[in-house]
Amino acid sequence: MKQSLFESRHQADWDAFAAQLDALERGKAEAQAGSRFAADYRRLCQHLALAEARGYSSHLIEQLQQLAMRGHQQFYRHRSHLGAQLVRFLFGGFPRLVRNEWRSVCVASLLFFGSLALMGGLTYLYPELIYSLVSPEQVGEMEKMYDPDARRLGRFGERDAGDDWVMFGFYIMNNIGIAFQTFASGLLLGLGSLFFLLFNGLMIGAVAGHLTRIGYSETFWSFVVGHGAFELTAIALAGAAGFKLGWALLA
Repeated sequence: MKQSLFESRHQADWDAFAAQLDALERGKAEAQAGSRFAADYRRLCQHLALAEARGYSSHLIEQLQQLAMRGHQQFYRHRSHLGAQLVRFLFGGFPRLVRNEWRSVCVASLLFFGSLALMGGLTYLYPELIYSLVSPEQVGEMEKMYDPDARRLGRFGERDAGDDWVMFGFYIMNNIGIAFQTFASGLLLGLGSLFFLLFNGLMIGAVAGHLTRIGYSETFWSFVVGHGAFELTAIALAGAAGFKLGWALLA
């Protein structure tokens, strides 16, 4: 292909890319233009490689090299903002994804929180019901953990101050494990997620109802409310993701 034809065919693209670079360098680029920047940059690099391979004039090659250098600086400058991208996803992209999948989130939340509330109410009214899910030894351990007379509350009630990090690590690993289990079991056509949502909802509800009924509500709820909102929500969202995984296998 002759250089004149090559230039006439692609000059508009080069001018548009140069305008894009000017806007990016001034910090006034539109979001739509920024989204197609990577594709435009790759196309320019292809044109530069063709110009060099075909032996076009040094003036044209130098022009394209300048654009490519400016594009390289902008491309990698914006790619390096990993922290900003993470913040945007956390406060923008992730909530948007949750809203887009509201059906799965609603189903998972209804199953988990519904079973939790139902079992909590039933256990409060019928105390013996807890033993259908939890062994007497485990019930005794739970009562010991949240006894208002205990010096420290929770899983490590008699721990020293230096063991706080051990407790923190236990809760983090335990809750990550539950959430991952609820999500990954969606591979069983969604039935695994259904099981773990109901199982955890019933177990937590039974314990909550029992401890509330015997008068440990202040110690139990004050301890749970600090981290329960995040952990229980994470289980419901993991279940919703598991349902999506199972549905993808069925579809």
